[in-house]
Parts: sequence; C-alpha cells; structure tokens
Amino acid sequence: MLQNCISRQISWDAIQRAKHLEQETRVAADLFDFAVALKLAGHASKSDAAAVSSYLFWRAIGQSHVLVTRQRIPMLPSLAKTLTGGIVRRALAVLLCWLFLGTSSYGWNGFGHMAVAYVAYQHLQPQAKMRADKLLRLNPSYAAWKSTLPADLNSDQRNLMLFMIAATWPDQIRGNSNYRSDGPEGGNRPPLNGGNENIGYSDKALHKYWHFMDTPITQDGTVVEPSPSPNAETQVKAFAQTLSSKASNNVKSYDLVWLLHLVGDVHQPLHGTGRFSADLPHGDAGGNLVQINPPPCRDDAAKNLHSLWDGAVGNSDDPQVVIKFAQALPVQNVKGSDQDVDVWLTESVRLAQTKVYVSPVGNGKGPFTIDQGYCDQMRRVAEQRIFQAGMRLANLLNTYLK
Repeated sequence: MLQNCISRQISWDAIQRAKHLEQETRVAADLFDFAVALKLAGHASKSDAAAVSSYLFWRAIGQSHVLVTRQRIPMLPSLAKTLTGGIVRRALAVLLCWLFLGTSSYGWNGFGHMAVAYVAYQHLQPQAKMRADKLLRLNPSYAAWKSTLPADLNSDQRNLMLFMIAATWPDQIRGNSNYRSDGPEGGNRPPLNGGNENIGYSDKALHKYWHFMDTPITQDGTVVEPSPSPNAETQVKAFAQTLSSKASNNVKSYDLVWLLHLVGDVHQPLHGTGRFSADLPHGDAGGNLVQINPPPCRDDAAKNLHSLWDGAVGNSDDPQVVIKFAQALPVQNVKGSDQDVDVWLTESVRLAQTKVYVSPVGNGKGPFTIDQGYCDQMRRVAEQRIFQAGMRLANLLNTYLK
C-alpha cells in the first residue's frame, strides 16, 4: 500500500510519517487497500473519494462521521455496505497516503464549522480564550486532533486549529460505534422522554435532533407540523448557561464543543427551516428530501438541497485552507449584545424563504437544476452567515465562559 504512495511521487518524509503511525496503530484492514486502490485507479468520483476518505480517517481514530447532519451516507451504494462492515487495519498510514493525494483530513463538510470557529477565536477575550483552550483538552478526541497538526506550529497556532477542529466534533461522532441514535426516525427526532440530558462525555447519544430547529413553512398551503423539542434553539441556550454554572469541567467541555458547532448550525438557513408541500406533507427535513441535479457550484456534485448549502463555501477540511478563506470574509458590524438564538433562527427562516426556496428551486421535492446565479447568491449568503455566527459565538463565550 505504501508502495502505491511512492509510485504517485509522494514525499519520502510523508511515507516515513505514515509508517510511524502505522506501527503505532492496531486498527485492522482490507477495505483500506480496496478504497485506496479504487481512488488510484480512478474508479471513484471526487465526492465518493472524499466521503470514503472521511469515513476511513475518523473510523481509524475512533471518531468516524460518515453522516453529516441529517444526511444519508454520501458515497457510492456499492461502497456503503463494504465500508460499514469488516475489520480495518493500517488505517492512519493509508489515510496519510490518501491525504497527500489531495483529499480532506478532518471530516465531511467541516469547512463552514471551522470557519465559524476561526472568526470566533479571533474575537475571544484573553480569559475566555484561555478557559476554552483548557476545556477542550478534556475532549476524548483531543490527542487525535493534536496528532494531525503540523509539528512546527507555535502554541497559539496550535490552540487556534484545535479550537477550529473541535467545532466539528458533534459530526465526528456520527458513525462511531460507541455512539447511538437515541430517537425515532433514525434518531432525527427526540425520544418521547428526555433528549436534553447534560451529563458530559459519558453521554453516548448522538442527539441528531440538536443540530437543527425546523421552523415549518409552506408555499402551497400544506398543513405544517411543529418542530419537536429539544432542538438547536433549546440546546444553544442550555449549553451557554452551563458554561457559567457550577457544573463540572467535563460537562462544560462537552457543552463547549456542542456550542461551537450549534451556533454555526443555526446560521445555516436549512438548519432552521423545514418546508411542507403537497408531495412532502411531513416536511422536507431541512431540504434533505429536495433533490437537485448536479450543480455547477462545485465539482463534487451535491444531490440534495441541504448538502448543497452545507458545502456552500467549500469542502476542504485543512484548517490552513479554512483560515485563508475566513480571513477574507467581508467584515460586518455585530454588537457584543447580539446573543439571542431566537433572532438568529428567525433570520435563517427569512433567508430560507427569500434565498433558498427560490427559483430555480421550485415547490416540492424536485429534482431541480441549479444555475450559476443561484450558486453565487448562495455563497454570498453563506459568507455573511459564517461571519455573523463567528462573532455571535464569541459574544456568548466572552459572556458565559468565565
């Protein structure tokens, strides 16, 4: 397998790092050989390759997240069965090889979440920044995150990137066999009783329903259904309050990584809205059930509206690429008192009505063909929302993280 890397002119230094990780790893594997061979042979599209890469990396370190928020497995059907079974070995070695061939390393659609975290970190007060850095060290994936970073970073650069990666943790745990879906409809709706426990890292529920609050809308008069609770709104409020409480540091660390993630989620219009229509009378699951034809927006074609918007600004999960993007975001005036998640979700609903569910996206489940004008508008909206989310996240942490 390492010979495959060499044949593709991967640096000797990279091979040595891969071999070192291979020797330290006791994870197992034939499917890694298969997946890498598939990519090298050119038999997988870029999106399939990225999905496989993401799955393999996080499975290898015990933090797999095959699924993005409320999405189906974004890979070839023939691969899905293969990748969910069997024993795997030589994981990190193969993944390093894969990474040097150009696919992402931290997760599937982590770009936006890391960009939000970058903006927030730049605006944290020293006390809040120091406290956040310490709390994140309690996350069970902290050592794995740290091991993936370049060795020549100074402490400030390392802490920044770890903060950014931490914002993706609630998606990383998807696919990790230590975690379970804990509600009906594949865990996308909360259980009849509970779902709002706050017990720290001993909680092995995925809490998929925390990622969104689908405020119902309709464009054809279809009767709508209320959004269940708990949801993103309730949890942003709860986690922020916990940070200033007398809860244990374990619980505060857990709440912090969720807060880093959820503040980003509620600024994505399709994490705040669900559209009801005649052919989707129970809602479109935040656009997940609205099919689209391959769009011109990016080269790893999304197949539904939700995934299109999740990746509106990019799909690279290299923190350094994300930093370059985030540094160029248009600056907006966000007041320090801007800390109301209800306002943020109201904005998301309005944007869904005026920017998301608009031509060429028609009523119903599609499929619809996305044009470049829609793509350009989507990117502008996403850039605005990412910057707002980062500033507002900083506001919350500066207020509650004491």
